[in-house]
Formats: sequence, C-alpha cells, structure tokens
Amino acid sequence: TDPASAAELAERVAEALSPLVWGEAQDTLPGVVVRRLRERGHTIATMESLTGGLICSLLTDVPGASKAVLGGSGIVYPGCQVPFWRGHGAFESVWCGFGRNCSSDG
Repeated sequence: TDPASAAELAERVAEALSPLVWGEAQDTLPGVVVRRLRERGHTIATMESLTGGLICSLLTDVPGASKAVLGGSGIVYPGCQVPFWRGHGAFESVWCGFGRNCSSDG
C-alpha cells in the first residue's frame, strides 16, 4: 500500500466520521471537554447525584481545568436511597440543595 494513498484514505475517513469522533491518539474525554470549554471561553459546574463527585474529579484532573471548571456539588438523598425508588424524595433533595424547604410537600 502506498503511504500517500493510505494517508489520504485516513483523512477521508476522519472527515466522514468527524461528527462522531471526539478525540484521537492519547486524548481522553475529560481532556477534550476541558480543552473545548477553554477554547470557547466557557465554564462548567457540576451537580452530581450518586457519583461521589466523579465527574468533577475527572474534569479537575486535567491540567488547566481551573480555567474552565468552576466546581461541583453533590446531592444527598434522605436515607441514602436511590431517588427513583423514593418517588417525590428526589425533588425534596434537589430543593434542599438549593436551600429550599425540604418538607415532603415540596
């Protein structure tokens, strides 16, 4: 195979798949997210539930993330139950996170 034609083919494939490809080689998803946020001058903050802050942790592990990641917070559910199993409990917890009344009637 001719190296020039292989390179041309690789370029055409990359162009065709570009909407589906978020990185290449050693790129990581958190690294690409932080890079794209910084390129656009955007920032992000997370509010996580049942992840232990994993998303924010992955983002802040990227060098330079402090320019794009504002921070994160978690939602703790009463009794540590999964919110979908508690019905209205999920809404109570979200409102508690924003400093609202945590009564069962919302």
